Amino acid sequence: MPLTPELKKLLEEKGIVGVSNEIGVVRVYVETREDAEKLLLEIPEIQVAGISYKVEPIISGRFFTLQALDLLERTSRVRPILGGISCANRYITAGTLTAIFRDKTTKELKILSNNHVLTRIIKGIEGEIGDEILQPSPYDDGTLSDVIGKLEKFVSIKLPPETNVIDAAIATCEVDSKPYEVMDIGTLGTITQALPNMVVKKSGRTTGLTRGMIFDTSATVKVYGYYSPDTYAIFEDQIVISPAIAAGGDSGSILCTEDNRIVGLIFAGSDRFTLANKFSYVSEMLNLEVIEKPIAKAGLSLLLLLPLAFVFIKRKS
Repeated sequence: MPLTPELKKLLEEKGIVGVSNEIGVVRVYVETREDAEKLLLEIPEIQVAGISYKVEPIISGRFFTLQALDLLERTSRVRPILGGISCANRYITAGTLTAIFRDKTTKELKILSNNHVLTRIIKGIEGEIGDEILQPSPYDDGTLSDVIGKLEKFVSIKLPPETNVIDAAIATCEVDSKPYEVMDIGTLGTITQALPNMVVKKSGRTTGLTRGMIFDTSATVKVYGYYSPDTYAIFEDQIVISPAIAAGGDSGSILCTEDNRIVGLIFAGSDRFTLANKFSYVSEMLNLEVIEKPIAKAGLSLLLLLPLAFVFIKRKS
């Protein structure tokens, strides 16, 4: 749901880090139990667009961009490159390579990850086009002998009062790669819509393959760590996953369903929740092509043939 003036004002309050209004109540994500108790005492209900809603406090903790911690197979040098492994701009610490996608127009291969992984934004400078991207990342002992591409395009992170919908960037792909492949997941499929209680999985540099459930499908949240540790950016229409399925260094991980349909791009989290951009925004704003994985088509053909085979055998007997 779009950020209304009432919810925007609420989000400005100290201790409140996110708001959502899509299930008949206004969910308010707060940093501490004390913030939750204060909220219920002072604002048990809120008027949004002329309608009164009950306020539901959610103790989430503060959301941060997810930077650096270690899984040896993912933090070492990997060739050909694929999603789920360590990579980063040469001037920062570490993040996760989402996957290799094709540009819709040129069909060239592109490395995808978060803006704060492929640019220098956490160092206070958003980025220089042409910056080298390393695999493994600098935090994982990557050097200029490990360059896999160069920063080509990013969606700028805007600070309040402006808002954002994605934290994403792409780089050229200059080494051997496995397009649309992610470690421990396999081939990615098409984009699908995030739904409440949907089971999802991610593959990242630090915590590997983990699973969780979608808790919220359209939250507006404050995320700290852009330009400086105490600076936050506001992101609208975000996916909230419970429990936390990512840790520092997992920024950039793909979020998908059990059958590998793409749901989102992980970029931040707290001790209790993980946040992801909707991948429909990412693919549109960065002009990325998503394909139907061949294995899904083969599986469908097999499912269609099995009932026919069963009928034939049954009649023959």
